[in-house]
Amino acid sequence: MAHLDPQRRVIVDGLLARFDALSTSEAPTRPMFVLLRATPGVGKTRLVQELYEALRVRQSPPPFWPSLFRHDIDNSVLAERHLIGPRPTTHFSDHDPLATMEYLWWGIHCEDTSRDPLSGAVEELSYLAPALLEAEVRRGRKIMDASGELIDSMSSALGIVGFAGLAAPAAAALVVPLALPTTIVGGAAAVGFLARKIDSWREKKRQSSAQSQIHESANDTSKIELLAANLAQLSQDLPSVLIVNDAHYASPRVIELLEHLRQRQTRLLVVLTAWPVDTEDQPLLNWWRSDVGDEIHLDPLALSTLQALFDEALPGVVPAVRDALIAKMDHNPLTLRLALRESARGFRAHVLAARTPTDITMPIPRDPREAFTLFWSELPDDVQTALALASHLGPEYFDAIVVDAATNHGPLIDGLWDGPVTTAGLDGGERTGVVRRSVDATLHRFIEKTFYDLATTAARDEGRITDADTRAVRQQLQEFLRDEHPDLSDRVLGVLRTRLLELALECDDVEAELALDGAVTTAFQLLSAGDYTEALRVSDLATRLSARVRLDESEVGLRIREARASALSSLGRYQEALTLKESVLATRRTQFPDDHPDVLRAMGNLAAIYYFLGRHQEALTLQESVLATYRAQFPDDHPIVLRAMGNLANTYRALGRTTDAERLEEGLPHGEEND
Repeated sequence: MAHLDPQRRVIVDGLLARFDALSTSEAPTRPMFVLLRATPGVGKTRLVQELYEALRVRQSPPPFWPSLFRHDIDNSVLAERHLIGPRPTTHFSDHDPLATMEYLWWGIHCEDTSRDPLSGAVEELSYLAPALLEAEVRRGRKIMDASGELIDSMSSALGIVGFAGLAAPAAAALVVPLALPTTIVGGAAAVGFLARKIDSWREKKRQSSAQSQIHESANDTSKIELLAANLAQLSQDLPSVLIVNDAHYASPRVIELLEHLRQRQTRLLVVLTAWPVDTEDQPLLNWWRSDVGDEIHLDPLALSTLQALFDEALPGVVPAVRDALIAKMDHNPLTLRLALRESARGFRAHVLAARTPTDITMPIPRDPREAFTLFWSELPDDVQTALALASHLGPEYFDAIVVDAATNHGPLIDGLWDGPVTTAGLDGGERTGVVRRSVDATLHRFIEKTFYDLATTAARDEGRITDADTRAVRQQLQEFLRDEHPDLSDRVLGVLRTRLLELALECDDVEAELALDGAVTTAFQLLSAGDYTEALRVSDLATRLSARVRLDESEVGLRIREARASALSSLGRYQEALTLKESVLATRRTQFPDDHPDVLRAMGNLAAIYYFLGRHQEALTLQESVLATYRAQFPDDHPIVLRAMGNLANTYRALGRTTDAERLEEGLPHGEEND
């Protein structure tokens, strides 16, 4: 393991010992938590990468987990420092069919943004679902009983996919290799059954989305608790590592997940990385206590290790000059690597020419932020301008909009933009590690918040872009969102619609109705995807805007209230949701008769809140009315009728009316009452 000095080697060995103790224990235990604290750039994430490598090399051949760094991944200094595991979309579509998953590695990367990191992490975990299922089959665990029901960790793996509310892996990905042991109960039929279950689940999600039905099931527990239960159950048989990187930015949902995991019996090692000083409003500070786990403070790397890093990045420097630079950079490896990157040709040449420390006359960055600023200042002017324009769309942006908005720069068009969509300037930033493409092929993202800050402030302060430029970006964003874009994912459009909503609150020249319409669509898509925190944020922003422009009592205002209430109830904030849902139902009843779909949806949603609050009789009255109306409109095997039957059956049980509940459940397909 390159550049792992003695202190770090001891820490990695200690983490390995904890993992081995969990893996070999006679019975599952509480998970082990370790918090690694250090200032930015000292090497917290690098230590996590070394732990991954230490586990990877111990795998039995052929290995399932690939090398952390691949040629098809941008391994620039900035991209590498955020990489806490292999990317499932890249690595696991073609893994060796004979490889066995001997352990699970999963990571959550937290960021200083409003976006909840848990949703993206669960999306990555969902890509592993076929491999998880295959791993359990290979390990000979209890896969199926005689009647073909899912049990044990197989249902756990499916539960994780279901939690995400995302597109499950295609059934074709679940083909069983020929080498599959024939003695496993169920064998290929087991995997075929799983494929059919996933297809069935996907169809239900599609129908639910198409009908815009947001009915909370009465037996729906906290989605975070469900994820924790599934992960804990899975890790009882499959030893697991969970990384929470930059946990000082952890959202309340991430902390809730950690607390639920802490209460369960697992074979799970949780490693968190964080800065040494927290502010009072950070959830991690309020949650972490001495009884949670061990806290390790990382010291700076040994001088010999930093010297090796320096010599690798820039061989041939006079030792005295090298050591003086290391000292001025406060022994910070990230500062060193940024300052000595290959694109910093001027600084590298200056250092190579120095014979003594006094020969260094160029500014030397003292910490990572100064190194980032130096990095930005050395970018070509056209790249800085392009990124400054892009930053007006937020940390994530769509390059075509920036291209269209750049017409204000006149001659810049010929020299900067290359083609109708991709720009040479943006690509130039990508090549230098400033930005990278996200999961969505058409969306770019600033890797470092520092660069985003510099793009939004420094360039504008220098007069690089004008108010007319930023207005042009806003105008192009509005024009873009007025059109249909069936080729773009909900994720891309959701990012752009949310940014338009934010801009509408900041700027008078943004069309409020367009922003609110987009916010409603995005909020319900986020709810369907299980990202309740972001759905609540979007609906809160939309609530503020609708009140400001006096559209809170319009149709779009009502839909915003519905979305906000659903987000609140999904987060367990039932009392807050109650007032909203009562007001929505009251308004809907003034607009439509009681058999109208909007009224029925409002009644069903309010009934669910009554149920969660223990007001079962009030829930019963609404649910009986809803079911009777649906039965008059649809056949008994329609999904809406089946869902209403399941909800009413749960309420009957809560009231002790078991016979009535069983009578309803007899008409449900197996498992429908538990959806």
